[in-house]
Formats: sequence, structure tokens, C-alpha cells
Amino acid sequence: MRNKSIRRKPSTTIDVVSEPPTRSKNGTSSKKKVQKKKKKAPEPTIEPAEAWAYLLDWEEQHDSSDSWEHNETAEAWLIQNMYDAEAVPKDVFAFLVEGYMQEKPESDRVAIRADATRRALRYKEYEKQVKDGTWQGADDNDDDDDDDESVWNRLEDHDKRKVYKRARKTLDVVKV
Repeated sequence: MRNKSIRRKPSTTIDVVSEPPTRSKNGTSSKKKVQKKKKKAPEPTIEPAEAWAYLLDWEEQHDSSDSWEHNETAEAWLIQNMYDAEAVPKDVFAFLVEGYMQEKPESDRVAIRADATRRALRYKEYEKQVKDGTWQGADDNDDDDDDDESVWNRLEDHDKRKVYKRARKTLDVVKV
């Protein structure tokens, strides 16, 4: 059995004061409510090879009586990155969708299908806008964002097509 150690970033929270107390004209301080915002702790990280090994271990547990340990971090990483052709190679993606996803509970499969549908429709809308000449492209301020829409806008046409093809494959294979 493989060693499944996962490197985790230290959990940190930062208190941010939104408004400092102010002084009135006569010099007394007004007691405004000071709000504290907590910054989200970073997600645990995992190397792609560890996530791929997790899938292989899952496959092996079907063929033998060896114990298999559920790794939520690896599973989450695989699902979040399954449309990224550089992070999840084609053969790993195929096994992920055709094998592993079939064993997921229905509620998970519904969420995966909804995400795949959203991605497929987004590509079709993009394709239509390119054909009509109305595609605006990425904004300049999208470079610093890592949200899904910003990442999508920075992709080349060929990579957008790959995301679409993976979304279609997911919709074709993962049944509810």
C-alpha cells in the first residue's frame, strides 16, 4: 500500500478591522461596532501524482481484499481539476469518469452533471459569440483572479474546446 501523506499548508486566520472607532467633535470616542472578518484558511494541497495514486488504489481495492482508505482531499482535487487537461491526463480523466464517478452517491453525481452542463453550455455560448463576432474576450483585471470564469477567459480556444469535450464525456458517462 502506498504512503498517503499529504502536505498541508498551515491554517491561518487574520483579523481585519473594517472601521476604526472615531472621535466626535467634543473629543469623546463614539462606540461604533467594530467588525472582524476572518480570512478563509487555505485548502489542504495535494500533488497531482498523489491524487492519481489514490485512483489506482481505489481500483485495486475492487480486485483484492486490501483495505482502502478514503482520502477526501485527493477526491476533491480530482473533481475540481478534472477539466484541466494539464493537471489530469486523458487516461486518468477517462478512468475517473468511467470508473470512479459511477460509484459516487447520486447527490454527488447530480452535482458533477450540473457542473458539466454549465461548462458545456458556456462553451456553446462562447462558440456562438465567436461566430457572431460578439466575443469580448478576457478583461485586463482577470489576470489576478483564480475563479472559474477568470480561468476560462484566459484559456486558448483549443483548451476551451478540451474543457467542452471533457464536459460532454462526463455528461455522456455519469448517469443519475
